[in-house]
Amino acid sequence: MLARVGEQPDWFAPATEAVLQEADVLLAAAGPRELEEATVRLLGRQLRRAVRESSGGRGSPGGWPSSPTRRRTAPAAS
Repeated sequence: MLARVGEQPDWFAPATEAVLQEADVLLAAAGPRELEEATVRLLGRQLRRAVRESSGGRGSPGGWPSSPTRRRTAPAAS
């Protein structure tokens, strides 16, 4: 559910708490790439949970797939 301006959605506080509780994995990163990957995993876990809960377990709202898909594209013709 969307929140009004100045309000936080219901999932925000628990997600923030969970991220802060697991933030020690960020300190263990050996470099920028590991830090970025750890951050993506940490935040992504909470975002997926929030989307799953807000959509009643049906994947993403608006009919989006619940997991990203990769599509290969051919190089543009010149």
